[in-house]
Amino acid sequence: MNVNKTQRLIRLMLTINDKRKFTLGELAAEFGVSKKTVWRDLQDLSELGVPVYSELGSHGGYSVLHSRMLPPIIFSEEEAISVFFASQSLLFYRSLPFSQEMSDTLNKLHTYLPEDVREKITRLKDRLLFWVPTNVAESPFLQDLLLASMDQSVIEITHESESGVSVRNILPIGIYTINGHWYCPAYCYERNGYRTFRADRILAVRRPSHEIEPVTHPYGSVQDWLFHHFSDQEGVELVVRLTRKGLLRCRTDFWLSEGITEHPEGGGILRKKMSHSQLSWAAEYFCGMGQEAVVEQPQELIEQIKARVRGLSRQYGITNDG
Repeated sequence: MNVNKTQRLIRLMLTINDKRKFTLGELAAEFGVSKKTVWRDLQDLSELGVPVYSELGSHGGYSVLHSRMLPPIIFSEEEAISVFFASQSLLFYRSLPFSQEMSDTLNKLHTYLPEDVREKITRLKDRLLFWVPTNVAESPFLQDLLLASMDQSVIEITHESESGVSVRNILPIGIYTINGHWYCPAYCYERNGYRTFRADRILAVRRPSHEIEPVTHPYGSVQDWLFHHFSDQEGVELVVRLTRKGLLRCRTDFWLSEGITEHPEGGGILRKKMSHSQLSWAAEYFCGMGQEAVVEQPQELIEQIKARVRGLSRQYGITNDG
Protein backbone atom coordinates (compact mmCIF):
# COMPACT_ATOMS: atom_id res chain seq x y z
CA MET A 1 0.00 0.00 0.00
CA ASN A 2 1.58 3.30 -1.09
CA VAL A 3 1.90 6.33 1.16
CA ASN A 4 -0.80 8.35 -0.61
CA LYS A 5 -3.35 5.56 -0.29
CA THR A 6 -2.43 4.98 3.37
CA GLN A 7 -2.94 8.66 4.15
CA ARG A 8 -6.22 8.66 2.21
CA LEU A 9 -7.51 5.64 4.14
CA ILE A 10 -6.72 7.31 7.46
CA ARG A 11 -8.47 10.52 6.35
CA LEU A 12 -11.37 8.45 5.05
CA MET A 13 -11.71 6.64 8.37
CA LEU A 14 -11.84 9.94 10.26
CA THR A 15 -14.32 11.41 7.77
CA ILE A 16 -16.84 8.56 7.87
CA ASN A 17 -16.61 8.46 11.67
CA ASP A 18 -17.79 12.08 11.67
CA LYS A 19 -20.40 11.75 8.93
CA ARG A 20 -21.82 8.39 10.06
CA LYS A 21 -23.92 8.27 6.83
CA PHE A 22 -22.69 9.11 3.33
CA THR A 23 -22.74 8.22 -0.37
CA LEU A 24 -19.94 7.26 -2.74
CA GLY A 25 -20.53 10.48 -4.68
CA GLU A 26 -20.13 12.65 -1.58
CA LEU A 27 -16.84 11.01 -0.64
CA ALA A 28 -15.53 11.02 -4.22
CA ALA A 29 -16.16 14.77 -4.47
CA GLU A 30 -14.54 15.45 -1.09
CA PHE A 31 -11.39 13.42 -1.81
CA GLY A 32 -11.11 14.23 -5.53
CA VAL A 33 -11.13 10.60 -6.68
CA SER A 34 -13.57 8.39 -8.58
CA LYS A 35 -16.51 6.55 -7.01
CA LYS A 36 -14.78 3.28 -7.91
CA THR A 37 -11.69 4.32 -5.92
CA VAL A 38 -13.83 5.25 -2.92
CA TRP A 39 -15.64 1.92 -3.14
CA ARG A 40 -12.31 0.04 -3.14
CA ASP A 41 -11.11 2.12 -0.17
CA LEU A 42 -14.27 1.30 1.77
CA GLN A 43 -13.71 -2.37 1.03
CA ASP A 44 -10.16 -2.08 2.39
CA LEU A 45 -11.41 -0.37 5.56
CA SER A 46 -14.08 -3.04 5.99
CA GLU A 47 -11.40 -5.77 5.80
CA LEU A 48 -9.44 -3.88 8.48
CA GLY A 49 -12.48 -4.05 10.79
CA VAL A 50 -14.23 -0.72 10.20
CA PRO A 51 -17.98 -1.52 10.57
CA VAL A 52 -19.28 -0.06 7.27
CA TYR A 53 -22.51 -1.34 5.73
CA SER A 54 -24.60 -0.34 2.68
CA GLU A 55 -28.27 0.65 2.55
CA LEU A 56 -30.31 -0.07 -0.59
CA GLY A 57 -33.00 2.14 -2.16
CA SER A 58 -33.32 5.67 -3.51
CA HIS A 59 -32.29 7.12 -0.14
CA GLY A 60 -29.59 4.55 0.47
CA GLY A 61 -25.87 4.95 0.85
CA TYR A 62 -23.34 3.80 3.40
CA SER A 63 -23.37 3.96 7.19
CA VAL A 64 -20.98 3.23 10.03
CA LEU A 65 -22.32 1.05 12.80
CA HIS A 66 -22.57 2.42 16.38
CA SER A 67 -19.01 1.43 17.33
CA ARG A 68 -16.68 4.04 15.91
CA MET A 69 -13.14 3.18 14.88
CA LEU A 70 -10.21 5.26 16.05
CA PRO A 71 -7.34 6.21 13.78
CA PRO A 72 -4.06 4.26 14.11
CA ILE A 73 -2.20 5.04 17.34
CA ILE A 74 1.56 4.63 17.65
CA PHE A 75 2.84 3.25 20.98
CA SER A 76 6.39 3.30 22.25
CA GLU A 77 7.65 0.05 23.77
CA GLU A 78 7.26 1.44 27.31
CA GLU A 79 3.73 2.70 26.59
CA ALA A 80 2.67 -0.71 25.29
CA ILE A 81 4.09 -2.44 28.38
CA SER A 82 2.31 0.10 30.63
CA VAL A 83 -1.06 -0.97 29.15
CA PHE A 84 -0.42 -4.56 30.22
CA PHE A 85 0.87 -3.31 33.57
CA ALA A 86 -2.46 -1.55 34.17
CA SER A 87 -4.44 -4.60 33.08
CA GLN A 88 -2.69 -6.73 35.73
CA SER A 89 -4.37 -4.65 38.47
CA LEU A 90 -7.78 -5.90 37.25
CA LEU A 91 -6.82 -9.55 36.88
CA PHE A 92 -8.72 -10.90 39.91
CA TYR A 93 -11.96 -9.01 39.39
CA ARG A 94 -14.64 -11.49 38.41
CA SER A 95 -16.73 -8.71 36.85
CA LEU A 96 -15.58 -5.58 35.02
CA PRO A 97 -17.33 -3.00 32.83
CA PHE A 98 -16.23 -3.37 29.19
CA SER A 99 -14.42 -6.62 30.09
CA GLN A 100 -14.75 -8.14 26.60
CA GLU A 101 -13.59 -4.91 24.93
CA MET A 102 -10.59 -4.76 27.25
CA SER A 103 -9.68 -8.36 26.41
CA ASP A 104 -10.01 -7.65 22.68
CA THR A 105 -7.80 -4.56 22.99
CA LEU A 106 -5.05 -6.44 24.81
CA ASN A 107 -5.17 -9.29 22.28
CA LYS A 108 -4.91 -6.87 19.35
CA LEU A 109 -2.01 -5.03 20.93
CA HIS A 110 -0.21 -8.25 21.86
CA THR A 111 -0.58 -9.65 18.33
CA TYR A 112 1.26 -6.76 16.66
CA LEU A 113 4.05 -6.32 19.20
CA PRO A 114 7.59 -7.45 18.37
CA GLU A 115 8.59 -10.81 19.80
CA ASP A 116 11.07 -9.34 22.31
CA VAL A 117 8.40 -6.97 23.70
CA ARG A 118 5.92 -9.87 24.03
CA GLU A 119 8.57 -11.73 26.03
CA LYS A 120 8.99 -8.72 28.33
CA ILE A 121 5.24 -8.62 28.92
CA THR A 122 5.23 -12.34 29.75
CA ARG A 123 7.99 -11.74 32.31
CA LEU A 124 5.99 -8.81 33.69
CA LYS A 125 2.94 -11.03 34.20
CA ASP A 126 5.07 -13.64 35.97
CA ARG A 127 6.62 -11.09 38.37
CA LEU A 128 3.83 -8.61 39.09
CA LEU A 129 0.57 -9.25 40.92
CA PHE A 130 -2.18 -6.98 42.23
CA TRP A 131 -4.16 -9.27 44.50
CA VAL A 132 -7.69 -8.49 45.65
CA PRO A 133 -10.15 -10.91 47.24
CA THR A 134 -12.09 -12.62 44.46
CA ASN A 135 -15.84 -12.16 44.71
CA VAL A 136 -17.50 -15.42 43.62
CA ALA A 137 -20.77 -13.61 42.82
CA GLU A 138 -20.93 -11.93 39.43
CA SER A 139 -21.95 -8.32 38.79
CA PRO A 140 -23.30 -8.52 35.23
CA PHE A 141 -24.75 -4.99 35.12
CA LEU A 142 -21.63 -2.91 35.86
CA GLN A 143 -21.53 -1.46 32.36
CA ASP A 144 -25.23 -0.51 32.51
CA LEU A 145 -24.72 1.22 35.87
CA LEU A 146 -21.64 3.07 34.66
CA LEU A 147 -23.25 4.24 31.42
CA ALA A 148 -26.37 5.40 33.29
CA SER A 149 -24.19 7.43 35.65
CA MET A 150 -22.31 8.98 32.71
CA ASP A 151 -25.53 9.87 30.88
CA GLN A 152 -27.33 10.78 34.13
CA SER A 153 -30.19 8.49 33.17
CA VAL A 154 -32.72 7.04 35.60
CA ILE A 155 -32.87 3.24 35.50
CA GLU A 156 -35.05 0.64 37.18
CA ILE A 157 -33.28 -2.15 39.04
CA THR A 158 -34.34 -5.33 40.79
CA HIS A 159 -32.28 -5.47 43.97
CA GLU A 160 -31.83 -8.20 46.56
CA SER A 161 -31.03 -7.23 50.16
CA GLU A 162 -31.23 -8.90 53.55
CA SER A 163 -34.88 -7.83 53.81
CA GLY A 164 -35.85 -9.32 50.43
CA VAL A 165 -36.14 -8.44 46.73
CA SER A 166 -37.40 -5.01 45.70
CA VAL A 167 -37.72 -2.89 42.56
CA ARG A 168 -36.13 0.56 42.71
CA ASN A 169 -35.81 3.52 40.36
CA ILE A 170 -32.35 5.00 40.81
CA LEU A 171 -30.07 7.67 39.37
CA PRO A 172 -26.51 6.31 39.73
CA ILE A 173 -23.63 8.58 40.76
CA GLY A 174 -21.04 6.06 39.55
CA ILE A 175 -19.48 2.77 40.60
CA TYR A 176 -16.49 1.97 42.80
CA THR A 177 -14.79 -1.13 44.14
CA ILE A 178 -13.43 -2.02 47.58
CA ASN A 179 -11.89 -5.37 48.51
CA GLY A 180 -13.20 -7.11 45.41
CA HIS A 181 -16.81 -5.89 45.72
CA TRP A 182 -18.44 -3.37 43.38
CA TYR A 183 -20.80 -0.71 44.75
CA CYS A 184 -23.16 1.78 43.12
CA PRO A 185 -24.15 4.90 45.11
CA ALA A 186 -27.35 6.35 43.67
CA TYR A 187 -30.36 8.49 44.40
CA CYS A 188 -33.27 6.16 45.15
CA TYR A 189 -36.70 7.55 44.23
CA GLU A 190 -38.53 5.02 46.41
CA ARG A 191 -36.55 6.09 49.50
CA ASN A 192 -36.24 9.78 48.55
CA GLY A 193 -32.57 9.76 49.37
CA TYR A 194 -29.14 8.36 48.53
CA ARG A 195 -28.42 4.67 48.99
CA THR A 196 -25.49 2.41 48.17
CA PHE A 197 -26.25 -0.80 46.26
CA ARG A 198 -23.97 -3.84 46.08
CA ALA A 199 -23.60 -4.48 42.35
CA ASP A 200 -23.63 -8.28 42.75
CA ARG A 201 -27.06 -8.00 44.40
CA ILE A 202 -28.60 -6.22 41.42
CA LEU A 203 -30.59 -8.89 39.58
CA ALA A 204 -31.87 -6.85 36.63
CA VAL A 205 -31.55 -3.43 35.00
CA ARG A 206 -34.10 -1.90 32.62
CA ARG A 207 -35.73 1.36 31.56
CA PRO A 208 -38.26 2.80 34.02
CA SER A 209 -41.91 1.99 33.29
CA HIS A 210 -42.70 5.72 33.26
CA GLU A 211 -40.77 8.93 32.67
CA ILE A 212 -38.84 10.14 35.73
CA GLU A 213 -37.14 13.52 35.96
CA PRO A 214 -33.47 13.14 37.02
CA VAL A 215 -32.50 14.95 40.21
CA THR A 216 -29.47 17.22 40.32
CA HIS A 217 -26.71 15.50 42.25
CA PRO A 218 -24.85 17.61 44.84
CA TYR A 219 -21.82 15.45 43.99
CA GLY A 220 -19.75 16.22 40.92
CA SER A 221 -18.23 12.74 40.83
CA VAL A 222 -18.21 9.40 42.60
CA GLN A 223 -15.03 10.59 44.36
CA ASP A 224 -16.97 13.54 45.80
CA TRP A 225 -19.65 11.19 47.07
CA LEU A 226 -17.09 8.84 48.65
CA PHE A 227 -15.36 11.71 50.43
CA HIS A 228 -18.67 13.00 51.80
CA HIS A 229 -19.94 9.53 52.74
CA PHE A 230 -16.81 8.41 54.56
CA SER A 231 -16.19 11.74 56.31
CA ASP A 232 -19.73 12.31 57.63
CA GLN A 233 -19.33 15.15 60.14
CA GLU A 234 -22.97 14.80 61.21
CA GLY A 235 -22.61 11.13 62.12
CA VAL A 236 -21.59 9.41 65.33
CA GLU A 237 -18.17 9.07 66.90
CA LEU A 238 -16.66 5.60 66.55
CA VAL A 239 -14.10 4.67 69.22
CA VAL A 240 -12.53 1.20 69.21
CA ARG A 241 -9.67 -0.14 71.34
CA LEU A 242 -7.43 -2.44 69.29
CA THR A 243 -4.88 -5.12 70.09
CA ARG A 244 -1.78 -5.26 67.91
CA LYS A 245 -3.42 -7.92 65.73
CA GLY A 246 -6.63 -5.88 65.54
CA LEU A 247 -4.65 -2.77 64.56
CA LEU A 248 -2.94 -4.63 61.71
CA ARG A 249 -6.29 -5.87 60.43
CA CYS A 250 -7.95 -2.44 60.55
CA ARG A 251 -5.03 -0.99 58.60
CA THR A 252 -6.09 -3.10 55.61
CA ASP A 253 -9.36 -1.14 55.39
CA PHE A 254 -8.75 2.17 53.60
CA TRP A 255 -11.48 3.99 55.52
CA LEU A 256 -10.66 2.69 59.01
CA SER A 257 -6.91 3.09 58.56
CA GLU A 258 -7.18 6.90 58.52
CA GLY A 259 -8.46 6.99 62.11
CA ILE A 260 -5.89 4.73 63.80
CA THR A 261 -3.48 5.99 66.47
CA GLU A 262 -0.83 3.42 67.35
CA HIS A 263 0.37 3.04 70.94
CA PRO A 264 4.11 2.56 71.61
CA GLU A 265 3.45 -0.50 73.78
CA GLY A 266 1.43 -2.16 71.00
CA GLY A 267 -2.14 -1.96 69.80
CA GLY A 268 -3.88 1.34 69.40
CA ILE A 269 -7.12 3.29 69.28
CA LEU A 270 -9.47 3.92 66.37
CA ARG A 271 -11.46 7.17 66.22
CA LYS A 272 -13.66 7.99 63.23
CA LYS A 273 -16.86 9.81 62.38
CA MET A 274 -19.33 7.43 60.79
CA SER A 275 -22.87 7.70 59.47
CA HIS A 276 -25.77 5.82 61.06
CA SER A 277 -26.15 3.87 57.82
CA GLN A 278 -22.75 2.23 58.47
CA LEU A 279 -23.62 0.87 61.93
CA SER A 280 -24.86 -2.49 60.64
CA TRP A 281 -21.68 -2.97 58.63
CA ALA A 282 -19.52 -1.94 61.61
CA ALA A 283 -21.34 -4.39 63.93
CA GLU A 284 -20.62 -7.27 61.55
CA TYR A 285 -17.01 -6.16 61.02
CA PHE A 286 -16.03 -5.74 64.68
CA CYS A 287 -18.03 -8.76 65.81
CA GLY A 288 -15.90 -10.79 63.40
CA MET A 289 -12.71 -9.45 65.00
CA GLY A 290 -13.56 -11.10 68.33
CA GLN A 291 -11.28 -10.11 71.20
CA GLU A 292 -8.94 -8.12 68.95
CA ALA A 293 -11.28 -5.10 69.05
CA VAL A 294 -13.40 -3.58 71.83
CA VAL A 295 -15.96 -0.97 70.74
CA GLU A 296 -16.24 1.79 73.35
CA GLN A 297 -18.71 3.98 71.48
CA PRO A 298 -21.27 4.64 70.10
CA GLN A 299 -23.65 2.79 72.39
CA GLU A 300 -25.96 1.97 69.49
CA LEU A 301 -23.16 0.00 67.83
CA ILE A 302 -22.37 -1.81 71.10
CA GLU A 303 -26.02 -2.87 71.40
CA GLN A 304 -26.01 -4.18 67.82
CA ILE A 305 -22.88 -6.25 68.55
CA LYS A 306 -24.47 -7.63 71.74
CA ALA A 307 -27.56 -8.64 69.78
CA ARG A 308 -25.40 -10.49 67.23
CA VAL A 309 -23.50 -12.30 70.00
CA ARG A 310 -26.76 -13.34 71.70
CA GLY A 311 -28.05 -14.63 68.37
CA LEU A 312 -24.89 -16.67 67.81
CA SER A 313 -25.12 -18.06 71.36
CA ARG A 314 -28.66 -19.25 70.76
CA GLN A 315 -27.71 -20.66 67.37
CA TYR A 316 -24.95 -22.81 68.89
CA GLY A 317 -26.74 -23.62 72.14
CA ILE A 318 -24.39 -21.67 74.40
CA THR A 319 -25.85 -20.79 77.82
CA ASN A 320 -24.68 -18.20 80.33
CA ASP A 321 -22.98 -20.86 82.42
CA GLY A 322 -21.10 -22.19 79.37
